[in-house]
Amino acid sequence: MRIILEDPKWAHRVVYIRGSALNDTDLERCRLWEADACFFLSQTTCGNRQQTDQLILMQYLAVKDFARHCQLYVQIYKEENKIHVYNEDSVICGEEMKFAILANNCLHPGLSTLIILLVNSTTAEAVTTGMDPLLQLYSRQSRHSLYNIQLNQSHVFRQYRGWSFTLASADAHKRYGVCLLAVQDTTTSRIILNPGPDYKLRDHHTLFYISDVPDKYMAAGLISYREGASLDYTADDNNNIPLEKTEVRVREIRRRELGSLDPGNTGARIVSSPWEDQGYDHQSEPGDGGLSGVIMGTPPRSSRDDPSPIQCHVTRLRRSQCCLTWNQACDHFPGKNTRHERIGHQMIILAVDEEGAGITNFIIPLRSYNIESSQLRPIVVLLRKRPGYVFLETIAHFPDVFWMEGSITSVDDLTKAGINEATHLIVASQPSDSDTVFAVRTIQNRFPHVHVVFELTQASNLRFTYSNVPDGKDLAMSKLERMLKEKMSSTLPHLFRQDFAAGNVFSISMLDTLLYQTFVRPSMLTLIRLLVGIEANNNDGYLSSISVDGMGYTTYGELYNGLASISGSIPIGLYKTRIAEKDDLTEHLHEFRSSSKMTGHIKSRHKISDIDTDTCTTGWNRNGCSSFVILNPTPDIKLTTGDIAYVVRPGNSIDHLHTSTDTTATRDQNKWAHV
Repeated sequence: MRIILEDPKWAHRVVYIRGSALNDTDLERCRLWEADACFFLSQTTCGNRQQTDQLILMQYLAVKDFARHCQLYVQIYKEENKIHVYNEDSVICGEEMKFAILANNCLHPGLSTLIILLVNSTTAEAVTTGMDPLLQLYSRQSRHSLYNIQLNQSHVFRQYRGWSFTLASADAHKRYGVCLLAVQDTTTSRIILNPGPDYKLRDHHTLFYISDVPDKYMAAGLISYREGASLDYTADDNNNIPLEKTEVRVREIRRRELGSLDPGNTGARIVSSPWEDQGYDHQSEPGDGGLSGVIMGTPPRSSRDDPSPIQCHVTRLRRSQCCLTWNQACDHFPGKNTRHERIGHQMIILAVDEEGAGITNFIIPLRSYNIESSQLRPIVVLLRKRPGYVFLETIAHFPDVFWMEGSITSVDDLTKAGINEATHLIVASQPSDSDTVFAVRTIQNRFPHVHVVFELTQASNLRFTYSNVPDGKDLAMSKLERMLKEKMSSTLPHLFRQDFAAGNVFSISMLDTLLYQTFVRPSMLTLIRLLVGIEANNNDGYLSSISVDGMGYTTYGELYNGLASISGSIPIGLYKTRIAEKDDLTEHLHEFRSSSKMTGHIKSRHKISDIDTDTCTTGWNRNGCSSFVILNPTPDIKLTTGDIAYVVRPGNSIDHLHTSTDTTATRDQNKWAHV
């Protein structure tokens, strides 16, 4: 708070009043009856989440009674406490959002960072002049955010009236470098992710797009660059167009628009899509893939307070409780250990301190209807104590979901949980950040092949995490971080931390701005929930990812047009990895030797625990690689080997890449531990 009050940019805009929302006198002092909105932020430093939620809800109810006209925005942690918030008010549940995002990280590497970049803003590209090209690209694209505008009010999108949604998205990205990914029909208020090529845009549609500037500035600032016009103005160091030159561009754009109304200029305003006449098959409901007893249905009612149309893989019959415990013999199901051939380096381990309703939001994306049943990976939930009846009843309706009592600080518990056969270890909801930091550092040294994604309560504690970036590049990133704090406007001071850039760490505090975004853009929260799979509509699109290797595209623009024309999919970003150079590998040689010693220690623990030592991975495969999430790249960005594209697929549509490229991509993602 002191930083905000002392900053000249905010000093005349922020008034600090000390008081309590439970005191009517204090509410009168801050003139709450005149307020348009009131925000309730959860205290992340408090250890008891339930008490924190109760305090927030008491304050919420007090303000609701004092100023009933005021729109309220509430941030709580426990999902079960959402029932205390009125429907007309907006609520963000930290536990619900956290587990859904962490689950998606297992399917799409770095997705947590992608979501955070979408709801935050930064001008970090100004501090990267002369720096590493990939780092400069990452920081420049990080200033992109989600925007929305009604089509008939848009300077850019109104020319696409009557166009196919997919064609309009591809053309807008080619011309203006923006990504159109969703639409809302104002007559029904329903948001649809990528409605597909059969969907025609109309004046009453609200469009959601990713760009570095809003629509009114985008048309003036980018049209000459995208169309190669003669207007060639020089931007300043921050890549911003001077105001007086922007006005000239606006007049030029208006002149062009008036010219497009010429009767002789047919088709300039309403253009027919070349894809509209092509047949478009619908995807049939996938079968059980050989997994007997697995059907497509909705999650059990015991797992969610609100009934949801989300479709996912569930068991036809409830599994017995003896079938839920991992690594224990059971007559019904013999494959509950790493010795079973069906497991095969495909496991996901979720390590949490205690059970909670939010864990269901971790399971649902990993059992989503758009994943083939043969591709479902076993999930082991590692808990410190035996869970209760409701938790067991919930996971009993999902296939291949187990629990085990243990701790992430115990090597024996980790090996019994199957960490040597796991692709991902998710560490969340630990007692403190210090417990998480040191447990993760230990695991990264003892089990270097496992990709660890972890949660921190305070994002500032990222400075204590392990970094596999070579010393020289790590020093450069630390300088950028310091410059970002001192000179730039950003809500992400940890932007250049490698764990964040690669999507290895998540903190619910990084989504604090989403509460305000919901105030200025009421549909923002719903759109984010649709992207991470918390909500779903019938025939709605969904988020996915594919490997670009072997697809024949050389630039991101070619990839965008190719996916849009062939499958109707809309790319929204890239996950790029830089392989370490030979000098960097030499710097990390001592870590490889240390890792080899750790492997010998792990093998000895395997023998004591009667676990097959052949499953113990002996290689060290991090090798100083660094990965970055590139949000909405420009069409001219070159594609390289190992790139993974985030795409929004159309709902209930057949993707011609699904049987070939996607299968390969799924397998590749299961093996991206070197990333």
